[in-house]
Amino acid sequence: MRQTLSLFGISIILIVSLISSVAQSKVPLFFPADKNKIKILPQTFEYTLVDSDRIRIGDILIDANLLRFEIVRPPGETKVQLLFSWPAGLLQDGGLYLVNNNGRAIWDSPIVKKNITIAKVENKESPELRTDLAQLTSELIDPELFENMKYFPFMKFCVSQSQGETRIELCSKELYLSMVGEQLTIKGRASNRQGATVTVNGKTVGDQGYISLSDLSQIISFRAEAVSGAILNIETRRKDVEFKDVTIGKDSKTLVFEAQGAEPATEANVTRLRNGNWRTVLPIERPVIYLQEKAEFH
Repeated sequence: MRQTLSLFGISIILIVSLISSVAQSKVPLFFPADKNKIKILPQTFEYTLVDSDRIRIGDILIDANLLRFEIVRPPGETKVQLLFSWPAGLLQDGGLYLVNNNGRAIWDSPIVKKNITIAKVENKESPELRTDLAQLTSELIDPELFENMKYFPFMKFCVSQSQGETRIELCSKELYLSMVGEQLTIKGRASNRQGATVTVNGKTVGDQGYISLSDLSQIISFRAEAVSGAILNIETRRKDVEFKDVTIGKDSKTLVFEAQGAEPATEANVTRLRNGNWRTVLPIERPVIYLQEKAEFH
């Protein structure tokens, strides 16, 4: 069985929880898993609205206040560059674009992983979450591109990615172009929103939720709007993953899983095997895997 993976850095939003009551012995396990005292829980879409401008999706913390768009002029240049930043855990490939107040794209650029840099963001409050930022600097651009933008009531920048049956789009709050001396500057418009909101499949939901995905046909359409006006849209469904083996680690405190299909979201503790499978090590107390977007089996 050969495995083809689409690796787009969508370290996405689905978790697989595995609870094992296997005795701590060296006896080989049988698969499928239901022939052992192992229960593989349904994949779950997990979110928490932390506050008015921060939301947690799986193990990713998205802070609307850290979305960045700046215009800079390198020394000695007549042209300018655009600087953007967004949560690296959300996506590192896809597209980036500016839209005007009518929702029309006025500038766009591909996001290519090799062209972005990762900025570390310390999070002492919840160190287990991924908080790093992806940063992209555009090529040199003629300032005349921005002449009409000075008259827009507002604009936004968005990053997006579509892969398989998953679509992600994150848009900043409303921005406008201003001149400070001879320097083009981006400023944020004040928002009149009274509070952050979350909807799932078009219905308003609570600030925290765990949505089980037991059927491949089940679609989750998720939307979060921050007080600042930033908007996160995610559409996804269950990911294919097949567990091949599980053993107890030598320290008796970990479980070693071998599987094929959608891979873990982070590289930590993941080994790719020659047969196309992958292996990861999880603590027995919390054997939870956050999955990437997609895998296809042939």
